Amino acid sequence: MIRKIKHFMASCLVASVAFTAPAFSQQTPPVTQQQIEVSDGQMKEFIKMQKQVYNIQQNYTAKANETNNKAEATSVMQQAGQEMTQVIEKSSFSIEQFNQIATLLRTDEKLRQQYRNVLD
Repeated sequence: MIRKIKHFMASCLVASVAFTAPAFSQQTPPVTQQQIEVSDGQMKEFIKMQKQVYNIQQNYTAKANETNNKAEATSVMQQAGQEMTQVIEKSSFSIEQFNQIATLLRTDEKLRQQYRNVLD
């Protein structure tokens, strides 16, 4: 059960620290691999949101791991998805934009370098 929950949560993440909740994937069409322009200000906001989403994911994973009830664990994960969605919707990004940046960070070296530079 714990392994399934961990696997589920891992699949909710996009990139190593950016996570995509099930609610996100239901709202977004598949992202095509393309280059996008992200300003340093946008990247800073993305990183801030990413940290918030990651913290939510960590908190809810701990809650889900405390239960042996599959229905309860599913409910906890749905709550996590809703909370992550709310974090992103309060930003200047749409869920689609957030997911696109997170996805492209895995394949776009230029975007990854910008991410690292803004982190420093």
